[in-house]
Amino acid sequence: HGGMTCVATAVAISRARRGGQRRRSASTHAGQVLAQTNTAPPTGFGAIEAYVAPAEVYLSLWEANGPQGRALWRTAAQQACKVLHRFAKVFPVGQPRAELWQGVFYWLDLKPALARRCWRKSLSLATRLCMPYEHGLAHYELGRHETGAERQQHLLCARDIFERLDTSYELARVQS
Repeated sequence: HGGMTCVATAVAISRARRGGQRRRSASTHAGQVLAQTNTAPPTGFGAIEAYVAPAEVYLSLWEANGPQGRALWRTAAQQACKVLHRFAKVFPVGQPRAELWQGVFYWLDLKPALARRCWRKSLSLATRLCMPYEHGLAHYELGRHETGAERQQHLLCARDIFERLDTSYELARVQS
């Protein structure tokens, strides 16, 4: 995908992660990226972030807006997850994140059993494919949505992985 897609992807993720007023403007950039990735077949595994960004943005908007978020962002999030799964069918490196974001979708859609199944599958795929970042993300989501000792165990695993990888954004999320 072209340079404009790369720029829109970076802006969408950056604004979504900053929150506040910037989060809503992230949807414009995510929409541009989704429109391009939805119409063109995946051409290289290096384009993974262009396929991940719309799912992350729309799901974070849905979550940030609580119950009203479902009406506003469910359809866009569902489409973004579908496009990400299409990428993952062509490039296995996309499978752990496709399952991760599908799990977030299911959690927000009030289907916790399906969500947990997706996050466990994401964890398994990340382990099998030797993808530590994705491994950490799956531990984080599992920990974020569990209780008791299991919650603590997943969050500690995520923290250890993100410390080793020196990923400050993800580490801050785990620590909060």
